[in-house]
Amino acid sequence: MTGCAAAEFKTEGSVMKGYFRVKDANSVAFYSSSDGFTKNEAVKDGKKWTVTVPKNGEFTYYLEKDGEIYVPDCEMKQQDDFGGTVCVYQED
Repeated sequence: MTGCAAAEFKTEGSVMKGYFRVKDANSVAFYSSSDGFTKNEAVKDGKKWTVTVPKNGEFTYYLEKDGEIYVPDCEMKQQDDFGGTVCVYQED
């Protein structure tokens, strides 16, 4: 599993599962550069939100929390093309 305090990823065959700790959220969606930032709805699983996406070794991503852009506490970040920040995932 690779990640940080608020975001973790685990590879399972040809897919990756992302696990996110997002407090006080009613809905969470995951957006990633690996699929052109298509909206992927996350499912609440206990205290974490989970999303399943195709396996990819490197991508940028952000979340949507209750309809608002949300960048979780992640180990690596970079500026996006719109002046905001996105998280960076790189497979170890």
